Amino acid sequence: MHLCWCFVWSLFYAWASAADSESSLSASASSSRLSTSTSSSADSVITVPLVAKNKGIFFNVQLGDLAVLLDLQQPDLWVPRPEALIQSYCNVSDIPGTASSSRSAALAECTSDYPYGMLYAGTTLSSDSGSTSTSSVETLIDLSGNPVSIAYPNAIVAEGEVGITTFNLSDTSEGDIILDDFAFVYVNHTNMIAGGLGLADNSRGTGFLNYFVNSETIKSHAYSAFMEYMSDNTEAAGELLLGAVNKKYFEGDFVSFPILPYTGLNSGSTLPTLLLSDLRVVNGNTSQSVSLLEQDPVPVLLDTRNSFNYFPLDVIIRLALQTNAFYNKENDEWIVKCSDVEESDAELHYQFGPLTIKAPLSSLLYASSNDTPLKFSGGAKACILNVSPSSYLGYTSLGLPFLTNAYFAVDNDGKHIALGNHNKNYTANTDFSLQSGSSKSNKSDDGASLIASGTIPFASTYNYTSSATLTINPANSSAAEAVLTKYSLASIVSGEVVVSGHSSSTVGPLKLQSSRSTSSKAMAGGAFTHWDRPGKEKLFIYVSLFIFGAFVGVVI
Repeated sequence: MHLCWCFVWSLFYAWASAADSESSLSASASSSRLSTSTSSSADSVITVPLVAKNKGIFFNVQLGDLAVLLDLQQPDLWVPRPEALIQSYCNVSDIPGTASSSRSAALAECTSDYPYGMLYAGTTLSSDSGSTSTSSVETLIDLSGNPVSIAYPNAIVAEGEVGITTFNLSDTSEGDIILDDFAFVYVNHTNMIAGGLGLADNSRGTGFLNYFVNSETIKSHAYSAFMEYMSDNTEAAGELLLGAVNKKYFEGDFVSFPILPYTGLNSGSTLPTLLLSDLRVVNGNTSQSVSLLEQDPVPVLLDTRNSFNYFPLDVIIRLALQTNAFYNKENDEWIVKCSDVEESDAELHYQFGPLTIKAPLSSLLYASSNDTPLKFSGGAKACILNVSPSSYLGYTSLGLPFLTNAYFAVDNDGKHIALGNHNKNYTANTDFSLQSGSSKSNKSDDGASLIASGTIPFASTYNYTSSATLTINPANSSAAEAVLTKYSLASIVSGEVVVSGHSSSTVGPLKLQSSRSTSSKAMAGGAFTHWDRPGKEKLFIYVSLFIFGAFVGVVI
């Protein structure tokens, strides 16, 4: 399939640099009205495989030898220059050598294990993982000289200039798709090691989705995504549908919500925001549950570039009580015994009005700290809770722990986002080129339908009756750190953590009871444990969980 759209250069002179942003959260309770949208005919849609690099946890789109992360926060394709990788990946300010051959050799050595591929103004240089061999392909990039600063709501920095070149969108359901004269941002300054394929909309008439709208391949600036982890919350795999949805990706209800407005970011893009009405931990055996939110509904922003969920601090503390988590101040993380969560048969229920997205509580587990495996003194495996306070970002955000348990569709034109529960019986296809001609999905899928502006097929519509706004505040970690410090009363002396005294409100080590489903109120006392890090001295961690303890019942 060959698509061509020649961009007019005057378009880029109007490309505005993004302003730095400030933000906060405001919301009000809401009620609903439900209506249903159906589709009577099947459409042929483009499905793009989402793949992991080096068995990683992030979802990438392959552009020939290049890979870029799926990115919901901005509208453009951006690729880092090699010089930007020198700073962000190699962690040095420059590489030696002034001659082109010397610089190329030094960069190849520096980035020999870089998995995403590199785009040069003259050539594309890529290397196989675990190998020092490289290959180069001529790539012509027409640079405009127009500076661009991509507006992100979080701390991501991506600054560069507009370029035009040809990309190869690889291994889709329609085969390789050639993107001729494609405008992208060639980034020379970033704090990220991987570029992004932006799926937000904008008023500039540029970006990935706009390319397909202008070629009349899709009807609207819309998309949907199915994402999953193949095993143990690792090795990402998924499918991105351009301008379409498919019934095979979800089970149960599929509900469309109005996208919430936001303040604090001058981007002009539609962002995937919606209202989280409750968050509950549910005992799978007894169906007893406890709310972690216990406040008004909270506006949240979906983010595929984030491996954590960012919650209000009180939500995290309640979660820590439910999971018997121990706070480690040195690494600013919550540590749990993996088996306590994995064997609890507990679920985390994300409630959005009439819809509940169910995820195993184990979806919040991450197996290592700073890529170092952890274990308790008795040999039990230790895991990290992949949650952080929302103040660290400046807003509440649901990342991959949520998105890998949901199927979601975004209609940027109609300002709606639809959610459904992830179909656990479906396995993502990461390379459509391996399918036989008779089974390839470009034959039209009975469950697929294109999204027209204002209508997401198969979805019931939920209308908020009260207003809510996502406000993006400046990131601030000091307030949360001040509270969390109270949960770690320990100092390290000669490689060991010495536990200091504590008030009488701490009643001693927290015991995991066999009947964890009790609804009685439980005072969570101090919890004393330790774990071993390979190659490092033993640490003893003493954690006091007394705030909220008298008010929250443990259900798992």
